[in-house]
Order: sequence, then C-alpha cells, then structure tokens
Amino acid sequence: MNQSNLVNSVILITRPGQMGRRLCQAVVDHGGGALHFPTLAIEPLNNADRASPLSEMIRQFERYDWCIFISPSAIEIALPILKKRGASPPRHTKIAVMGGGSASLIQAYQWPVHLRPEHKLTAEELLAQPELQHLSDQRIAIIKGVGGRGVLAGKLRERGAIVDEVDVYSRKPPEFTPEQIHQARSSNIDMIVCTSGDAMCNLVTCISQFKLNHLIHKPLMVSSQRLYDCAQELDWQGPIFQTQN
Repeated sequence: MNQSNLVNSVILITRPGQMGRRLCQAVVDHGGGALHFPTLAIEPLNNADRASPLSEMIRQFERYDWCIFISPSAIEIALPILKKRGASPPRHTKIAVMGGGSASLIQAYQWPVHLRPEHKLTAEELLAQPELQHLSDQRIAIIKGVGGRGVLAGKLRERGAIVDEVDVYSRKPPEFTPEQIHQARSSNIDMIVCTSGDAMCNLVTCISQFKLNHLIHKPLMVSSQRLYDCAQELDWQGPIFQTQN
C-alpha cells in the first residue's frame, strides 16, 4: 500500500510503544486513519540494579568494539540508563542498529550510528555487512529482549567475536481493555501492519480469544520474509504483503 492509498483507509498497527505511535502518526499524516492495537507488551527488566546485565555492560562499555541494539525497545530502555550512568557517546565502540527508526532514536540522544542494514531489517542482513565479517577477538554487546532466535549472537561467535547478550526487557502478551476490543471489532479496518513474530502470534491468539474473526481475512503487511512465512504458517486468510525496504 503506497502513501496515496492511505487516504480514507484505516490501518490497524500492532507495533507497541513509541515506534507504534510514530507509525500511527505517519498513517494519519498521509491521510489515513490509524488504530493502535499493540499485540505485544514490552516489560523492562530491573536494569537499574547494579548487578543487572546492563549495569555490568555499562561498567566496561569502553572495552566493547561494537554495541548492537536489536530493536527500538532496546534503545528506549537502555539508552536513558546509559546516559544517567554517565556513559558518553562512544569514542571507540561502534554502534549498530537494525533500521532507520532505530537509527533516528539513537541519534536523538546525540549518539552516532556506524552501521545499519540498508534493505532488509533482519539479523541476516546485518550479518551480511562487510564490517561484521572478520571479528577475531572483538568484543560485542547485543542489547536485546529475553529470548529471540539467537541467530545474530551465534554467527558473530562463529566469526571469532566475544559476545555478551544483554537482556533489558521481556515480551509478554498484552492485556486488552474492553474499549480496545470494541474498537477492533467495530472499526472498518482496511489493513493490518505487523512487525514481529511474537506480535503476529499474539494477534492470531487475540482474534480467536475475542472472536474478532473478520480481522484474519484482512490484508496483512509484514516487514520481512520471515514474517511473511510466519503469517502463512499461522494460516492467515487475507492477502499478505511484504514491505519493500
């Protein structure tokens, strides 16, 4: 769906947090209507504790060659703590992110971004970058949520890197309010946007739990081939489209 097709369309946005709200605003700015219906809840861990993985990373921050923020949520949660603890824009450590939205969040803190994929916003695309091919004895911190596929850390270790995975949040199914369910049931949704596998699984569960069966027949926009395949595996009934990054 291009920008001109957004006029008078209603788009259901499943992405949580600030990035979800920004996406809603972008839809409105282009003449459409947006329903923010986050199907994923991001819960920060006890990162301020001096014994937390994030606190340990901060204490040795300058020793890292790379710091990779895996998601906007990782940035929104970790960077304020980094700044509060006195961490300044790194002189030695290079910063990598997964996409333009994450880059904008980093730069809003006046920190540099040294690497991000230009096309597909996936771990595989980041791993394909020339800067991450030869990593013998380089130290890398990955700021992320609990769990995940583990592809990035595994491949970086295969290439010789010393990798610390720093979990700063957990993902949980959201608790929907009656008003949210009513809006999802009564709004004339033209398309649904989904940007993570967990969010998509939770969406399908929500559709079944709250009898929102009409939604599973709506056009679905996803942000990667992996999510396209996930939607098919979940037996999505409407047409599925993949964004062209």
